[in-house]
Amino acid sequence: MRVKQLLQGLQIHLDKNISEIEISDITSDSRLVKKNSAFVALLGTQANGHQFLSAAQDLGAAVFIAQKGHPLPANFSAKTVIEVENTQDTWVRMTKNFFGNPSRDLFCIGVTGTNGKTSTTYLLEYFLSCLNIPTGVIGTIDHHLQQKIWPTAMTTPDSYELQKRLLEMKSLGAVAISMEVTSHALVQGRADGIEFNTAIFTQLSRDHLDYHKTMEEYFAAKQKLFSKLLVKPDALAVINQDCEWGRKIQIAASVRKIGFSADASVKADFNYQILSADLRGSQVLLKGFGEEFRFWLPLFGKHNVENAVGALLGCLNLSKDSETEVLRKLCAQVEKFPGIPGRMQKASDKPLVFVDFAHTPDGLEKVLQVLSKEAKKSSRNIVTIFGCGGDRDKGKRPEMGKIAANYSDQVVITSDNPRSEDPQIIIDDILAGIDPIQKAKTSTQVDRKKAIIETLQDLGSDEILLIAGKGHETTQKIGNQVNYFNDAEIVQNWLGKGKS
Repeated sequence: MRVKQLLQGLQIHLDKNISEIEISDITSDSRLVKKNSAFVALLGTQANGHQFLSAAQDLGAAVFIAQKGHPLPANFSAKTVIEVENTQDTWVRMTKNFFGNPSRDLFCIGVTGTNGKTSTTYLLEYFLSCLNIPTGVIGTIDHHLQQKIWPTAMTTPDSYELQKRLLEMKSLGAVAISMEVTSHALVQGRADGIEFNTAIFTQLSRDHLDYHKTMEEYFAAKQKLFSKLLVKPDALAVINQDCEWGRKIQIAASVRKIGFSADASVKADFNYQILSADLRGSQVLLKGFGEEFRFWLPLFGKHNVENAVGALLGCLNLSKDSETEVLRKLCAQVEKFPGIPGRMQKASDKPLVFVDFAHTPDGLEKVLQVLSKEAKKSSRNIVTIFGCGGDRDKGKRPEMGKIAANYSDQVVITSDNPRSEDPQIIIDDILAGIDPIQKAKTSTQVDRKKAIIETLQDLGSDEILLIAGKGHETTQKIGNQVNYFNDAEIVQNWLGKGKS
């Protein structure tokens, strides 16, 4: 691809000789430079890409993109430098052009919110499959299209990997994309090159304040998906109006908005009611378009009903059938939904053990609210094992300790992914939120595997065990080491080996 094609759509004056240079690849990482690559110097949070211009030149880069006003290294001598106002914006456009703008030809649904993103994307994938629409999923657990799976280290990857993945999925037959869009990705512009048809807002609660500093900044990041990236014709925004932040979301005048709420007094396009619920699932009545729709969701908890309703409504602008017909067809299929890895995943029936990704105060409280309600019906006790991640928002630790103690009959505080922090200090931060009287039912065990096995050894037949925080994850990060770790597998292996 020639440089002029790579930079198409950007208001950049190009020297004729530079514009005709043939580019083999593009990168913002000097270590990945190939012969005849274009290297983009990004202003990262950890390093300034301009420091690596000479290294990129030595490895054979043919063209260099630098930001105006930033000095170039003294030993950098290349004559093919293109100065731009913002290298991040330029990088996003370049990745989009390099991979042929695949989102233009795909039906792209972006899901954002603190909790519920993964569940909603999996529900969307299932509903779209019911409409015979092959759908790729990009998110926390992995990237996948039907049986093809790509592992990922980031929920929303860098714009290069994201555009590459979209092209791969399109080439393999994807028609739609169900994608988690994180606040970090929105702030850093990683999703800017995606042309979205639909955006879904699940809810917003405390998380990532180590990065965003305030809830207002956190919300502003989420807002961008609805105000800037919904650009396709007939674009749709689906908003959970039971969340105060959802009621504040502003959308472009050209975008259709559908709001939903569990509160009949809230003026929303759709209202829903949970008619009955137990640990097997929920019977739901959905009202909208002047009609009623009923479905059985094989997931329990109001939060999962919220996710299911959001996903159902997120399918309304992609079928040739009438929207009422689409809803009726999908509601008839909800009961066959197979579930989501690590989201209230039942690791064992006897004893009853659930593994869940709840790693925020709101997420943990929602799960425990449902469990405690159902536990009371059968006079069962709840035992909760959880920890908090290191190098992340410390303010949520005491909050989560308080929530766990309020809803549980026994709490075991352990490690999550301590990363570079001392695990015991994280545990102490969690303990600080627990009332002194409730500490009598609280114990600690730094070793997460030991915490799980020791708890299983003492677990009574009248108790429900919740192992929260890691969910689907299959690794644990301690210091510089990343070790294999799977909560559900530890439970099943221990039980399967005769509790040895």
